[in-house]
Amino acid sequence: MVIHLGTALENNTLTQLVKDTRNMMQPHTAIRLRERKSNKLKDFVVMAGPLGITYLMLFSQNEKTGSTHLRLSSMPRGPTISFKVSEYSLCKDVSHIQKNPKSISASSHEFVNPPLLVISGFTNPKNASPEEKLVVTMFQNMF
Repeated sequence: MVIHLGTALENNTLTQLVKDTRNMMQPHTAIRLRERKSNKLKDFVVMAGPLGITYLMLFSQNEKTGSTHLRLSSMPRGPTISFKVSEYSLCKDVSHIQKNPKSISASSHEFVNPPLLVISGFTNPKNASPEEKLVVTMFQNMF
């Protein structure tokens, strides 16, 4: 499940980033999920169990600094990994700079099957620190 909370609901570029991330995670995510200002994180955590959700991706924005953060959480009992998003590009920005952009909508046949990913290039978990090992296993299990 990919969600955004707090002041991120008022940021149009962050809203578009969440939509792009949902499209990337298809078909195993709710692309038409609607968040409200009244929703709390606890609401989504409570619903994760009955819906069979194993990972939660939460985008948020700091009210004071405006910095964007991503939290990846394994459900139901964690762990949770936090990242600060320094830069990102939206799908519409990428298509604007392409010479012959391909129009891909959320209902395209490209998103019917999950992507085949080979995740390599991480450090060997046997030689990694506990923090690196946690991040590597979270990413590999998520995909």
